[in-house]
Amino acid sequence: MTWPGLAVRLASLSALAVIATGCQATVDAAPKPALKLACSDPETTSLGVPTARRPAELTTSGGRLSFVVTALPPGSIFGEVEDTEVHLNDPDTPSEPVFRVTALLQQPGVVDVEAGTYSLLNTNRGGIEVRTCPDVTLSDVEPATPDRRGNAGSLVALASSGGVRVRAPRRVEGRTWTASFGTLLCVAEGGEDVSIVRVDHNATVQPVSVTSFVRTAGGRVTPIASKTGGVRGLAGGVRPARGAHVSETCPGTPRVTELLVVVKATTAGAAIKDFRITYDDAGVTRTLTVPWSMEMCGSKVKRRGCR
Repeated sequence: MTWPGLAVRLASLSALAVIATGCQATVDAAPKPALKLACSDPETTSLGVPTARRPAELTTSGGRLSFVVTALPPGSIFGEVEDTEVHLNDPDTPSEPVFRVTALLQQPGVVDVEAGTYSLLNTNRGGIEVRTCPDVTLSDVEPATPDRRGNAGSLVALASSGGVRVRAPRRVEGRTWTASFGTLLCVAEGGEDVSIVRVDHNATVQPVSVTSFVRTAGGRVTPIASKTGGVRGLAGGVRPARGAHVSETCPGTPRVTELLVVVKATTAGAAIKDFRITYDDAGVTRTLTVPWSMEMCGSKVKRRGCR
């Protein structure tokens, strides 16, 4: 090998050694310790349930903020909701987070921020509180207003737009089968207790029948997203929806009030596009439309997930 060729070969080996050394250093690097508040008795400020549609807003002198999750929405067929990501945005460009931090029910998210005014949301519709030590000041705090979906009333359904789909059992006796669908209900902060008058639905594939119930139980009861069969045997008190009262304030209530919609269908299946809850709100009759679809697979409902 000539001298120039040897020099090129040695240079290449040196470069590889540098790259390998850099990778090794990255792997061995110790993780940064989690941030914590320095004081033992921080001040707590509620921010409501800040979302992209209804954010909270605050002004801070800058420093360390601890975001605590007080409540998260129930899980679904895809699993439980265990955390949420808090975004602090410039109010003029709310789609671009300036700071972000993940918070769990058991572990707050702590972040150091610069002085300024921020628009704040969280990705999983959790109830959020912010805690600060005496060296950090907050001002002009505007908690998120409850999302009443244009209803302007007290009742809130904790269901985002979307829906669930249930497969038919392998054996259908008598050519009909039943499925149950659940949606949590609560009363917006500052709202009045409400009484349900009726529940209507908008179907694209007509079911045989639809019956609505309300279940009220302790906070340890797991809400249902959907299940085959009816509501018999479910924990908690189950009663017809008509005349049922909803008094739990959202978020963070220690009890669960769940609307249960029981649908009976033939082997053709059933598809409900959305449903409407008519209720009495301090003497005023209001209607809450919930854009949550409920589908039962069959010969007329052959969507993805039905096979």
